[in-house]
Amino acid sequence: MDEIVTPVAREFRCSREAVAEHLAGTAPTDHAHLLVEYRRGWGRDALAESTWPEEVRHELATRAKAAGVRVQLIRRHEQAHQVPVRPAEAEAGRFVAFAAWARGGFPAPAPNPSTASAEPSAWVERTTLTDPADLLDLSLADLAAGRSLGWSPHHEPLLLVCTNGKRDVCCAEQGRPIARALSEAHPDRAWETTHVGGHRFAGAMLVLPGALSYGRLDVDSALRVAAASERHEVVVEHLRGRGTYPPAVQYAEAVVRRELGENRAQALLLSTIETDGATSKVTFQRAGSEITVQVRELPGPAVRASCRDAVAKPTTTFEVVHGPR
Repeated sequence: MDEIVTPVAREFRCSREAVAEHLAGTAPTDHAHLLVEYRRGWGRDALAESTWPEEVRHELATRAKAAGVRVQLIRRHEQAHQVPVRPAEAEAGRFVAFAAWARGGFPAPAPNPSTASAEPSAWVERTTLTDPADLLDLSLADLAAGRSLGWSPHHEPLLLVCTNGKRDVCCAEQGRPIARALSEAHPDRAWETTHVGGHRFAGAMLVLPGALSYGRLDVDSALRVAAASERHEVVVEHLRGRGTYPPAVQYAEAVVRRELGENRAQALLLSTIETDGATSKVTFQRAGSEITVQVRELPGPAVRASCRDAVAKPTTTFEVVHGPR
């Protein structure tokens, strides 16, 4: 008698089931980020479940939400996996914090004649703190408005890889190998982080400054993104979008980049958006000329947005009405 073999159902993974969904146009929209080093374990709601005093956790979250600043905890890959940390980072009580801001993409105002240059479109600052309560002294309203916190300028890209398995299994399974590879290749730039939005696009990475969001990365493609960021370029096939743009503009930028073969990060500058119902006419500036593309918002496939979700939720996608011209 032949043995009857019952197939074993694969455990659900949101990133595996959402492969039909377009990447372009899915980046979270955030202009301002506060990144705080936290070396202990992360919970699903990492800030709320940290060991910091309750008044710090609650007040920081409340102020950040009111100001429109995204707070993320970060750590070095070796800090999460029991590899000795660098001596400079091992000093008890000290932790690193970054503030990052990016303009929405419209042309900067003309520089004041008394200044040497125009206002920058994106920047990162860094400091070292000794007490989590110091975070409550920050003016998050200034950060949200693009004003300096008075910290030291940080000129190199930050590579933030979501690895928080307590929030979503895909982020841990796919993010941690990426974080390991990046920490070996770019030890001063790579950080694990608690959440970059969009579990189903794991491995997911945020590159600052510029708020460039990437998805469906593996080790090789993540290393390509890291190398491209050093050259001030983007990797279009994995680009979810620029987080300072609304979704329709994120999608339009990807369309223009693919059509023109343009990978220079600052080559396209958002000029105008004209929206009529579900259709958006988006114009970019490139080398002194204008490029316009028209895209339409459509219902996308219903997906389980997280490995924890039991119910599929509607999504949004886009189609090209008129290509770049």
